Amino acid sequence: MKRYLVIAVAAFAMATMILNPATAFGQVIVDDSWADGGRNNGVDPLDTDWWTSTSSQAIEVGSGFLGLVSGTSGRGIHGTFAPQTLAIGDTLTATFTFTTPATVTSTGAGGANFKIGLFDTTAHNLAQDVTTSTSALYTNLNGYMLDYDVSPTTSSTNINFRQRSDPTVNTLLSSTTGYTTIGSAGGNPYSFAPNTSYTGVFSLTRTGSDSLDLSGSLYQGNTLLSTWSQSDSSGIVSTFGAIGFHVNANIFGSTATPNTVDNGIDFTNIKIEVIPEPSALVLSLMGLAGMLLGYVYRRC
Repeated sequence: MKRYLVIAVAAFAMATMILNPATAFGQVIVDDSWADGGRNNGVDPLDTDWWTSTSSQAIEVGSGFLGLVSGTSGRGIHGTFAPQTLAIGDTLTATFTFTTPATVTSTGAGGANFKIGLFDTTAHNLAQDVTTSTSALYTNLNGYMLDYDVSPTTSSTNINFRQRSDPTVNTLLSSTTGYTTIGSAGGNPYSFAPNTSYTGVFSLTRTGSDSLDLSGSLYQGNTLLSTWSQSDSSGIVSTFGAIGFHVNANIFGSTATPNTVDNGIDFTNIKIEVIPEPSALVLSLMGLAGMLLGYVYRRC
């Protein structure tokens, strides 16, 4: 009886891993909650370096948060990490949890107000502060943008994807100029409330030698507010080493002064992970399951 119980437990554990290989074998590249109160890659495991993308006043940081100071100014920040090249079937996922300030736009700001980008840093040194919205560092930079509309008219809000297509553009995320829209915008209507925590997810899955699926979602707690997906099959980007965030002026916050209240959104966690192609993992796990069950049987 004991033998069968142990075998059953082991079999259940391995079946769980086989059915959920991403959970078991996803490689976390960044998992930063700023526990050390610094914006550099410090003593905390899996934290990384964060830089200003448009202004020296764009970042404030403290124990447990990284602030994107925008308020009345359009500003951006970016983080750099070890470049990750996606094989066919691999997925890179960026998950970011943030809290809105007391002021959220109420004047009908329109679309593409809150932008997130993933970029190929090959031959680019983005591991530095940029203090103007334009820079030669941003030319010939490939990548993708996910943008959330922020507007009080919930029927007009949506999620959209764009690919950076013009090598001469010298801005990062402050404008959609130089980006080509991928498919149509979509997702369920949503709205951002003041002083509320949200989690966004931006995933890229390489589906072929020159094809990629993009997915974006927005959650409030465990509640999914909106999700949307599109595919790119024209000159895809498959290596990524930087993530960027940009908020337009007068969207989140009533001031653009660092270390004051109501000056922008505060990130409380940013995670970047790579999930390998599932079928290869399943085959490996099946082999491991067989070996484990054989070992358990002999020991019992």
